[in-house]
Amino acid sequence: MNRCALLGVFVLVGLGACSLMDGDGGAQKPKGSTAAIACTADAVIEDGENDDHQVIVHAGRNGYIYTFSGGSTTVEPTPGAAGGVFTMSLGGANGSRHAARMHGTVGGDEGAFAGLGFNFTDPQAGFDASKYEGISFFARRGPGSGGSVRLKVPDRATAPEAGECSECFNDFGADLAIGEEWQRYVFRFEELAQLPGWGAPRPASIDASAIFGVQFQIQGAGAQFDLWIDDLSFVGCAGEPELNVAAITDIAAPEIDGDHDLIRNAGFEDGALAPWVLTTGPEASARVEVDGGQACVAIDSPGRRVSDVQLRHRVRLEDAHVYLSDFVASASAETPVRARIGSAGPPYVDYWASNAVI
Repeated sequence: MNRCALLGVFVLVGLGACSLMDGDGGAQKPKGSTAAIACTADAVIEDGENDDHQVIVHAGRNGYIYTFSGGSTTVEPTPGAAGGVFTMSLGGANGSRHAARMHGTVGGDEGAFAGLGFNFTDPQAGFDASKYEGISFFARRGPGSGGSVRLKVPDRATAPEAGECSECFNDFGADLAIGEEWQRYVFRFEELAQLPGWGAPRPASIDASAIFGVQFQIQGAGAQFDLWIDDLSFVGCAGEPELNVAAITDIAAPEIDGDHDLIRNAGFEDGALAPWVLTTGPEASARVEVDGGQACVAIDSPGRRVSDVQLRHRVRLEDAHVYLSDFVASASAETPVRARIGSAGPPYVDYWASNAVI
């Protein structure tokens, strides 16, 4: 396969009882909804790689990143309302350099909270995201981090800057269960909801034509928290051209001298799985064991989609090169699988994919 220089992932996804894999396979599936179609680069809100306190300035967005708090909460970086300027932290998702992080302790008083926000514009105004279907991001928490985390997307009905709400801040959102490993989350706009019992007005759904940003809020009296966010992006591009991906099937195997394998630990040597990673969707359950140079993926609950169970491995692709990939696999029951090579960060796109039954 001939592609420009990009970081990617090799992915093997499948449904079934137990798939034995020997060779090259591996990506990560979002939590939240079914995956939306990939977008162009304009959809990326913030990836942290500029190492500053502003979202990526493009596509009509020029807002800032900040923390906020209520009650006796302590949070780092210092909230913007207290004169703080947000700083990125080293160690992003998918091996990237930076991510947005906030950490501290929620106050013990009633209603105390901490938050991490990404405003779309400065000065604040409603941003028209109606051509998109939703948002995605990577998230993880540090060891010992507690408290409940809620995704919030302020719109014209909930943001006081819009001048329409009499009881503001009950933003459309979703409650998150975040683990210690990086995980991608995808939420379509129609999946977001207000909390019950308060807020005015209370429209039936979010108004994607006037949203003000994305926030992550933590509550829980006395909870210590350490929250990391990376690769925040819109998903679904009804108003943008889709990226075309074509399978390459007519290329002869090149003459290669020496060891030029991009796939590391392809033989699962010495019983080791790393750098391979098994990821599952929100309704799937699976485990992987390595034995005799093979990785056995035992799937207890397959989820609803072929992509709900994935074995992934990150690789680097270079321009003007042809890449060949293969793997040997068997299964205890007939199992549909999808092998793919795709981008490791937004905008997410498949460079090559192939379906098979093993």
